[in-house]
Amino acid sequence: MDSHGQWLRERLDEWTAEGLIPEETAEALRARCPAGPSFVWTGPLFAAALVCLAAGLAFTGAGLWGSLPQDERFLLAAGPLAVSVIAAALFLLGDSAIRPVRHHGPEGEALPAHRGLPVFLREGVGIFHGLALTAAVWMVHDSFLLDPDMSGLAAGAALCLLVMLYLLRSAGLGVIFAADTAWAAWLSAPYGGWTGGAAWVLLAAGFPFFFLLISEKRQEAGIAYAWGWIAAVLALTFFTASEPMWQVVFFSIAASLTWLIGSVLRAYGWIGAAFRFFGGAAVFGGLLAAAFGSPWRGAEGSWYLWVLLILFLAADGVLLLRAAGKKEWLSTAAGVTPFVLAAAALLALWDRSGVSSAVLVSCFIVFLAAAVIGRGLQKGRRWQMASGLLFLMADGVVRLWDSSLSFGQRGAFFLVAGLMAALLCVLLRPAHKKARPHRRHGLPEETGGDGDA
Repeated sequence: MDSHGQWLRERLDEWTAEGLIPEETAEALRARCPAGPSFVWTGPLFAAALVCLAAGLAFTGAGLWGSLPQDERFLLAAGPLAVSVIAAALFLLGDSAIRPVRHHGPEGEALPAHRGLPVFLREGVGIFHGLALTAAVWMVHDSFLLDPDMSGLAAGAALCLLVMLYLLRSAGLGVIFAADTAWAAWLSAPYGGWTGGAAWVLLAAGFPFFFLLISEKRQEAGIAYAWGWIAAVLALTFFTASEPMWQVVFFSIAASLTWLIGSVLRAYGWIGAAFRFFGGAAVFGGLLAAAFGSPWRGAEGSWYLWVLLILFLAADGVLLLRAAGKKEWLSTAAGVTPFVLAAAALLALWDRSGVSSAVLVSCFIVFLAAAVIGRGLQKGRRWQMASGLLFLMADGVVRLWDSSLSFGQRGAFFLVAGLMAALLCVLLRPAHKKARPHRRHGLPEETGGDGDA
């Protein structure tokens, strides 16, 4: 049933019952939008058909695989890939044929162009192509035993998927592209080489696709792709940086960037809130892991890791300045995280015991927790005050548990933390008093503002 016609018929029933329009007018309008055939289940059924066909082909091929010679195995690997390429080409031709040029209305306003073929068809073709290419690479490797070259094959497949990503504009294909990129880095980890660095370049080239999805008003697809992309970034962190120090540093940087991107996307409602929530949780988790002395002990690093760190700091600096320009102070404070961890990494090269780096991170945790508590007091958000307090207590537990610091060093840390907490209470007391009458008289809580991971 036509969704717009269905909506109008439902509204007509409501308006007639409320006496807003006469029954004769409602009947005349209903006659102009008759109920059409129902196609509600076409999309899900078509997607289910694609999944069943793909699963059937996969299991049938797996059953035949062991009994086939090498040349027939190659044909079996290339067959689904060729079909997916043909399907993608037909989709692009059909999509461009029915997509009219953007036009203008009678008042001169721009009217949106037709979005082309249905989104479920776009996603089905994209996912089928991504899975077919990935399966073809794996089957060729399994048949020809190309272990040392497998990472290069996976990186080449990721490059092809990157090109198809921008052509098909499929979020599902984007998730497969991100997974293939991380897969290439994982395969190259035992051998080293250029594939690890190429994986970072590929993911960086795929990041603007998120904003393309958002510009097309496909928010759910954008979120799905963003989480796949972030998961690939975190996986690359652990595959390309085997040392615990670099894993903690890059994980925390990715979390901070996620938080800052959420502040940039605040106008998109729950999308920005989702980024801030998960980014904030990951920032706190990464900082607590970095507060231990063990990741920093005896740390070293290759030159390309330092170059990668500088690039991340540059990207973080741009988002940090934007958050500061919008006076989103809590997001700005979270954006300082990568620079603190970079300073801790430099300290780890000088203090091989890891004590100085752990203390620096712990002090920053106290500062960030105080910022969260202060923001909660300012906005009257009890959940935010409780989150900051729990974060502060977790930092204290880390300092009690971590044996890399002596008892004297731990005592000095808690003395400084206590003084900072007391100073925070004194500074925030006027704001707390000012906020109490608003809550007593039941005035609405202030909305908007920042940070609120």
